[in-house]
Amino acid sequence: MSSSAVTRTDSGSAVATRHWGTRCALWLGLPLLGLFTLLMAAWLALHWAILPHIDDWRPELEKQATKALGVPVRIGAISANSSGWIPALDLRDVRVIDANGHEALHLPRVSAAVSARSLVAMELRFSQLLLDSPELLLRRDAQGRVFVAGLSVDGAADAPTSEAATDWFFEQHEFVILHGRIRWVDELRAAPPLELFDLNLVLRNGLRRHRLRVDATPPAGWGERFTLRGEFTQSLLDRPGALQHWSGQLYGDLPRTDVRELRRYVDLPFELNEGDGALRAWLELDKGQPRSLTLDMGLRAVKLRVGPGLPELALAQIGGRLVLKQTPQSMSLEARQLGFQAGDGLDWPRSDWMLDVKRDPKTGALTGGDFHAQQLDLALGAQILARLPLAESQRQLIADMKPGGLLRELQFHWDGPIDTPHAYRARGQLQGLQLAAAAPEPPAEPGSAPPTGRPGVSGADLQFEATEQGGTATLAIRDGQITVPGVFEEALVPLKQAEAALSWHAQRPPAPAGRRAPAPAAVVSPLAAASVPAAPASAASAPHVQWTVKFAGVRLVNEDLHAELDGVWQNGDGKRPHDSGKLDLTGRIDEIRAPRVLRYLPSTMGPDARRYIRDAIRDGIVHKIQVRLQGDMAEFPFDAPRSKGQFRVVGQVRDLTLAYVPSHPAEDDHPAFNSPWPAMEQLNAELVFDRAAMNIRNGRARLMGVELTNVQGAIPDLYHHQPVLEIDGQARGALADGLRYVRASPVAELTSHVLDNTVANGPLALKLNLRLPLNHIDGTTVKGQVLLTGNDVRIRPDTPLLGQARARIDFDQKGLQIRGGQARVLGGDASFEGGSLPDGNMRFVAQGAVTAEALRAAPELGLTHAASVMSGQAAVRFELGIVKGQTEVTVSSPMQGIAIDLPAPLRKSAEESWPLRVATRALAAPAGTQRDELRVEAGPVQAVYQRDVTHEPKVLRGAIAVREKLPDLPAQGVVARATFDQFNADAWQTALPALTGAKDTGVDLDGAIDDGYAPAQLTLKAQTLQAAGRTLNRVNAAVSRDSAGAGWRVSGDAEQLSGVIEVRAAKAGQPGRVFARLTRLSVPKSDADSVEQLLDKQPRSVPALDIVVDDFELRGKHLGRLEIDAQQQSDARDWKLNKLLLKSPDATLTAAGQWAPEPGRAPRRTDLDWKLDVADAGKLLERLGQGQVLRGGKGQLTGKVSWQGSPLSPDYASMNGQLNVSIDSGQFLKAEPGVGRLLGVLSLQSLPRRLMLDFRDVFSEGFAFDNVIGDIRIAKGVARSDNLRMRGLQAAVMMEGTADLAAETQDLHVLVLPEINAGGAALAYAAINPAIGLGAFLAQWLLRKPIVAANTEEFRVTGTWSDPRIEQLPRRAQPQGNYNGTSTAQGESVQ
Repeated sequence: MSSSAVTRTDSGSAVATRHWGTRCALWLGLPLLGLFTLLMAAWLALHWAILPHIDDWRPELEKQATKALGVPVRIGAISANSSGWIPALDLRDVRVIDANGHEALHLPRVSAAVSARSLVAMELRFSQLLLDSPELLLRRDAQGRVFVAGLSVDGAADAPTSEAATDWFFEQHEFVILHGRIRWVDELRAAPPLELFDLNLVLRNGLRRHRLRVDATPPAGWGERFTLRGEFTQSLLDRPGALQHWSGQLYGDLPRTDVRELRRYVDLPFELNEGDGALRAWLELDKGQPRSLTLDMGLRAVKLRVGPGLPELALAQIGGRLVLKQTPQSMSLEARQLGFQAGDGLDWPRSDWMLDVKRDPKTGALTGGDFHAQQLDLALGAQILARLPLAESQRQLIADMKPGGLLRELQFHWDGPIDTPHAYRARGQLQGLQLAAAAPEPPAEPGSAPPTGRPGVSGADLQFEATEQGGTATLAIRDGQITVPGVFEEALVPLKQAEAALSWHAQRPPAPAGRRAPAPAAVVSPLAAASVPAAPASAASAPHVQWTVKFAGVRLVNEDLHAELDGVWQNGDGKRPHDSGKLDLTGRIDEIRAPRVLRYLPSTMGPDARRYIRDAIRDGIVHKIQVRLQGDMAEFPFDAPRSKGQFRVVGQVRDLTLAYVPSHPAEDDHPAFNSPWPAMEQLNAELVFDRAAMNIRNGRARLMGVELTNVQGAIPDLYHHQPVLEIDGQARGALADGLRYVRASPVAELTSHVLDNTVANGPLALKLNLRLPLNHIDGTTVKGQVLLTGNDVRIRPDTPLLGQARARIDFDQKGLQIRGGQARVLGGDASFEGGSLPDGNMRFVAQGAVTAEALRAAPELGLTHAASVMSGQAAVRFELGIVKGQTEVTVSSPMQGIAIDLPAPLRKSAEESWPLRVATRALAAPAGTQRDELRVEAGPVQAVYQRDVTHEPKVLRGAIAVREKLPDLPAQGVVARATFDQFNADAWQTALPALTGAKDTGVDLDGAIDDGYAPAQLTLKAQTLQAAGRTLNRVNAAVSRDSAGAGWRVSGDAEQLSGVIEVRAAKAGQPGRVFARLTRLSVPKSDADSVEQLLDKQPRSVPALDIVVDDFELRGKHLGRLEIDAQQQSDARDWKLNKLLLKSPDATLTAAGQWAPEPGRAPRRTDLDWKLDVADAGKLLERLGQGQVLRGGKGQLTGKVSWQGSPLSPDYASMNGQLNVSIDSGQFLKAEPGVGRLLGVLSLQSLPRRLMLDFRDVFSEGFAFDNVIGDIRIAKGVARSDNLRMRGLQAAVMMEGTADLAAETQDLHVLVLPEINAGGAALAYAAINPAIGLGAFLAQWLLRKPIVAANTEEFRVTGTWSDPRIEQLPRRAQPQGNYNGTSTAQGESVQ
């Protein structure tokens, strides 16, 4: 075809097309034009005819609205506003009344813009419906129906009306509420009304889409203003109001809300008690069904209870996101950065986890699932689970296990129910794992194997992978612990470090041939297989699964040990209760402290054996320990006859302290026991636990210093009743150490403590066997043998040494026997033997010879000093008996060959036979005490004592006789009788120091009596008694101690004295006292001198004196009646003389004073006031032994003197005081010529004699004097007088000067005035003035009288008292001064 033809064809087609289009346009345009015209007419009618009069249509509109809504509607006013194509209506005061007549909705103003779609829909439609400040009532009645503005949203009766209203509402293009107020009334819950204020709502509806936004302010207690936004879609074929077919998302934002208010108006799946914070939520809907919920939360102080009766879950704060999704086949819950803090301080860190479970769409049962967690806190999770609605058994299990730690990177998948899955896969890491152990349940049958409890762990890190077929794990513990109840007595085992590699696998039995495989059984873990009791045999059960667990490279380190273990464990067949399976274990322990071995021994060990090991092992190390255990644990410790199992622990013991008979406290039915057996020390041996037995092999040890060798011990059965330990050993060492063992062990009791004080040297050979019943340890038995091979032994400190002793000693719990004893004793050979008797008593016999020299060399016998008076040797037999625990001793000897060098009556020659017997025997005694009788017979002496020997011997009563019949025993105390022809006390006093070892002859009589052996009553008879150099004749005395033991009473009669004397010794705080009432007493010069010597020693205290002697003779002079009363003052060193009276017919001497210490000076000072009343000076001098030198003379001498020292020993150097002399009317009976004799009476060196009126060396018989007067002063031992004068008919003698009493020297000036006329001397005698001196007196007075001066003599006396030098001074014509102040001419010496 040509191109032109083609062109024409195309042009024709185009024209035809244009004509067709024109025709169509006309067909469509004309109807549209008509429609437009109609619409314009309607619009004009609406705007010009209807809208201006719209309020007139209000009643009709109310009817239509009431008809449409089904509830009464009231409209206050209607107005229209037409500013464009679409008119707008404005309704005022619109009210909707519900069926009860209540106002359900009040709309102050409603603005509605009519939509053009009204023409299409042929019903009223609005492009915008705006409610300004509406008040809406939402109500749920008591039947649960919900009404909105009086319209039911779920009622069945008015369902068509409600659906139409709902559809019409969601067909409006836009629905707006501004500043609204909604009030919710819930009659069903009877809750208080809830109002939302300032509500703004915008709802935009399309054909398929609905968009919603709500902003409202809740009540003040609810929180802050919140927002709700939603966007939903629906199918075009569904009704607009069919909410159940909507799909979309609803979003809520609550910046702050108090969630506890929700529980008043919303039924929550849990009890929400408290909570405050912010919430954001996204709810995804699919055809009206929720498919997922995403919740962002930041709450604090949340308290909720998931189920009734569950504990409240308190969270201080919670934050993160939760995503919940569900379908009919599955449900998942995912947490993203979810974390919270519990009220008790536990912190769940923010982490991610997800739980996805599958379920059966029909039944809803779980069929499997997955769980993934980034990190889980097990302790906090347990607390949360305890507050969730779990089964009571599950909740109790969680509470018992008390899990703790962090689970990281967990992945867990399972198939089947969660509690009994058919299969699973798990992987994860546990850090700081803590699981509490559970105590084992008691066995159902007494004979069954003891169960073990659920183990526990603390501080473990575990990395694991596991399936239902098996798995692997790596365990590490640092500063943690494991708990294995039922395995060890102390289930808790602390660990510093632990490592282990674990693997396990399951072996299921194959299905029988021709039979279908059974349905998958629930998976049982190895831990469950080990701890779950077997099902009853009658019950149907799944095929048994055999679990095998291997552990390799197990390393355990703690304070006690360092162990390495490897092994395999298999669970049992489940046919026996508490079947613990089979174990094959090999281990090695480097070292463990011996006292800690017990905690690692099986708890199945018998209680008696456990107590024994606990109490017996004190210290030491067990090292190089090898452990082997193999067999069925139900048969442990494999001691049955046909058991094939092995249990063996071998270790080396080093430096072990073993209390083989240990003490133990009171527990259960065992009383407390304090073991008397000493512990075995430094034990080195091999320790073997073989099945039920324990053995100690080839040991070496020390026992109280004794070295033990070849120590063997065994307990054949540790796990059953009445275990017994038997120990054998041999010892070599020092005998002294062996004796220490005897004293510290019950062997001392077996030997009645005979060896308690024994000392010995030399070697020891000992064999020892002990048998100890562990359940009755105080029933221990002992057997042994000791060999003496030339030892030196002293049985007691007061027994002689057994030199080079040889003997064999066999002992057991019944007693001991000594056989073939030989020794060197007290200088002679002796044999000894003896031992226990059938009646339980003991008796030993030794005999030999002793020498006096050996006795002197044996101080332990206490006879060293007594033997010093002996010589020679004699045979002796010694018997020692122990009767009912009390010692009986008998020593006998003829004493022939022994000489005794003592005064009579104990002097003995060697040839004499003087039988000696000393014996003790036990006496009946009150309960808890011991008594014996000591009887001594030695020559003329007999003695018997009854003693209390419970502790130290104490004499109760006794009797002594010397050459007398032994008196009867008194009720208490010791009495004695002694008769002597002659008794030389001085000789005995000389012998006693050597006999007693005393350094002087003083005897402490009270100390002797306190010892109990000396008599407290003595009857003494002696024809002649020599004592203190004096001889008492025909002595008959009774000496006794008073009942209080405070003093002595002597009642005696002899030619020299007669009367009663009581003496009480001084005690602490109480001075001594001497009381005497004597009819006569003669004190020789030696006795007086001894008293002075005693007082010169300055004793600490002087006894009080109360002495009266009717006839007192001193140094051969009868002085008359003597009375002395003196006592101590408050200070023991202050002695006061209250009274001293010496009275005779011639004179009476009275004195008083004290003897007391001076401040700042050690010696005491004597102060004495005295007065001598003289009735007849001549007879007094004659009584004092001066002869008849004076006739008559009476007067008085008084004075007061003091000195340092005792009253009977004046210290002239320290003497001070004064005295006055006044004697009248005397006459000398004998006169001697010479002026020198005259000077004697005037000399102070003769003052003591002059004071006694002794003038016989001066005057011849017939010289009479009228008086002698004068005063004497004494200062520091120097006496001075200035007026000593004697007046007679012939002359007057005057004297002045000094005399040194200590040096016995003088310096005196003597003036003799003859009586020239009747008054001259008298005047001179009266006129002398001591103040001016004799020299001045002569110058001023006498020289005036030349006749007198010519006959006056003046002398100077110097020198010593024993050799005085007398110088006659020349007469002086002129007056001179005091002679003491000038030199005098040398006169002639007068002898």
